[in-house]
Amino acid sequence: MLVLSRKRDEEIMIGKTVKIMVVDIRGDKVRLGTQAPADLEVHRGEVWLKRLEQIAAQRHTSVDELREEFQRGELNPLFFYGPDPRNLPPGLVLSRQRDEVINIGGQVSIVVVDICGDKVRLGIEAPKELQLHRLEVFNAIERGNALTG
Repeated sequence: MLVLSRKRDEEIMIGKTVKIMVVDIRGDKVRLGTQAPADLEVHRGEVWLKRLEQIAAQRHTSVDELREEFQRGELNPLFFYGPDPRNLPPGLVLSRQRDEVINIGGQVSIVVVDICGDKVRLGIEAPKELQLHRLEVFNAIERGNALTG
């Protein structure tokens, strides 16, 4: 798990298409904005777990086995939602407290590790092939690639 500290209005890039922004920090709650392609479902962790439990029961398997299939890329997120996944509005904002999770596309989990004053520490679990960067680092890499490309 990669843990990054962020302040209000600071962002994290996951791959080249998913952006997480700290919208607000108030007391023991943080509001996280997400931008992701429409085919990647974004859920509060508890909603995602409930859906996994339902599918596991239908398939007579365990939630852990389903998670492993997602991590290996053997299950397409569309399996859970049909051919027309609902389009999420850009900038979906979710409120989270310490130890609460956001799941993106069944493969990326973001947990609120700690909230301290004007900073939040976010733990990110993602497949190894996905690059995770603070937005300012991502932008510098992209500028460097444009110069050498």
